Amino acid sequence: MGIKIETAIQIEKPGAKPGQVILAIDLTKIKFPVKALSVVKNIGYSPKLKLVKYASGVRALAILKDERFESSIPEEYLEEEWMKLQEIFDANAVHLWCGRSAKNG
Repeated sequence: MGIKIETAIQIEKPGAKPGQVILAIDLTKIKFPVKALSVVKNIGYSPKLKLVKYASGVRALAILKDERFESSIPEEYLEEEWMKLQEIFDANAVHLWCGRSAKNG
């Protein structure tokens, strides 16, 4: 008799909510995703895997940072880290989403 395993996978929409900043790598755009996870761990990140639904299908993202701000998000927040990651990985695979509300730009 086999063991039945049920897994609930939450699929989210891409982008950030107001006050949220997300730094992520789209593993579906990386040739060797397991190696990419090893690289980001070696440079100090603790990635969390998340499935995100795009119009073109579901993608696996490594979320490197997911931070929330009560007040406005500082200008250029995490842009330096984002640019450094673009030097290591395909620039199209590295995302920096900043959820700015209409009132705080």
